Amino acid sequence: MKISGKKTTNSHLAEARRKLGFTQQQLATELGISRTMVVMVEQHKRNLSTDALLKLAALEMSRESLSIEPTPTTSTTRMPANYSHVRGRRTCTSLLIQEAASDLKCRRLKAGLDEMVLQYERTVKWIAVLDGMDAGSSTIKRQREAAEAKLARNSLAAQAILKHEIALAEAQAELFRNMRGHINNELESGAKF
Repeated sequence: MKISGKKTTNSHLAEARRKLGFTQQQLATELGISRTMVVMVEQHKRNLSTDALLKLAALEMSRESLSIEPTPTTSTTRMPANYSHVRGRRTCTSLLIQEAASDLKCRRLKAGLDEMVLQYERTVKWIAVLDGMDAGSSTIKRQREAAEAKLARNSLAAQAILKHEIALAEAQAELFRNMRGHINNELESGAKF
């Protein structure tokens, strides 16, 4: 019997949420989505975005690495010698997923900015065309109002905000990349975590 990917992913979300010990609201906050979206995904009415899936995977991996934290050692309990190596590799994998999520967010924001700039330029040209037409026509007035509203949505200020978000996403990805590189260097040198 073949199980659809949608049902498996959605069932996984509810199971993962319980394993992480999160309420629906807490998971929504961690994934950057609404609680309503979490409910809809768990009820098989919606699917998670790629970005949210990557964040969920990073959460699960970070929780896994925390679950192998050493308990206070007693004379009868000892951690394996390669424990720090395993924890370091899991941390690297988690950072790699977070880096990929940040890179994906950055690419999406850049595509949105490109579209915003294009819409802004087109709208400015359209307003110039409308200015050359009969301003007394009600159709022209409605078109001009719609064009001005579109211009406001794609304004230079809105573009600047999006550029700032892109810079933050790039910085976040670079931070994860540097952290992962540092941990890899430490692992290669034999340092313990």
